[in-house]
Amino acid sequence: MRELWTRGSIYFSEHVCLNAFAHVFAGLGIAWLVSLFWCYSTPVLLAGVLSLVIWIAIGIHALVSE
Repeated sequence: MRELWTRGSIYFSEHVCLNAFAHVFAGLGIAWLVSLFWCYSTPVLLAGVLSLVIWIAIGIHALVSE
């Protein structure tokens, strides 16, 4: 587990733009899902889930890239 964390950290330190995009997608996804408490709508739910899926995909890409 520690090796995966190290590989991800090294990859993101070398690719700072991808790191920024990953954090933007994570923040947007969490914000959209939290906003469902005020106003439930399907497009907001889909946008939040899609943003989190993109964030996870970027993280997986960072772990498997060499």
